[in-house]
Amino acid sequence: MKKVFLLFSILFFCCYDMQSLAQSTGKVLVPNLSASYKGALKKGLAHGDGEAIGIDSYMGHFKKGYPDGKGTYIWENGDSYTGEWCKGLRSGEGEFHTKINNRDTLYKGLWKNDKYLGPKVIYPRVLCKRSIDRYQFKRVSEGRLLSIKMMQNGNINNSITNLIIDGDSGTKFHNGNMLGFENFEIPFKCSVRYITQNKLRRDSYTVIFEFEITQMGNWEVLLHN
Repeated sequence: MKKVFLLFSILFFCCYDMQSLAQSTGKVLVPNLSASYKGALKKGLAHGDGEAIGIDSYMGHFKKGYPDGKGTYIWENGDSYTGEWCKGLRSGEGEFHTKINNRDTLYKGLWKNDKYLGPKVIYPRVLCKRSIDRYQFKRVSEGRLLSIKMMQNGNINNSITNLIIDGDSGTKFHNGNMLGFENFEIPFKCSVRYITQNKLRRDSYTVIFEFEITQMGNWEVLLHN
């Protein structure tokens, strides 16, 4: 009888431990984080703030068993990402620290579906605007080039006279309809002044547009009259 009771007890505790382990590993649905979890739960899954540890580790916000929201993920090799997540993937704004050729490398900016899109765009600050219908700033790529285009009725504005462009660094260029600066330093202040006819070509007025660039890159500025 004692042997039967002992055998029953062993089977009971083994089943209990296996059930507990299954529940523990089932709280996080990312395999590399499924060894242990401590934090908020909803319907048996990690949901809310918590910490998961496995081959990798993650501390932050979860949703339905996945990293979702803001948190820090550390990979087994020491790489780390701190930022926004969506359904277990890096999505939103964040910083990824890694090593390339044994050199510390940082990817800081925007992510989507676990892929790096590039740095978050910091648009230039307008310092002065006079007689401009609208303007557009576009960060085209990495670099140190600024190109300025004056537009009217959807085309290049050919009625411009008395054009003056000043910048506090870099080299000014003017090539056909393309004008601007290259090799400028950050922060970079630029002033554009010119006289243009109105859309009906019945009157002329003076345009003034001044702005400051604080993020390096190849920028395009469109001024519409």
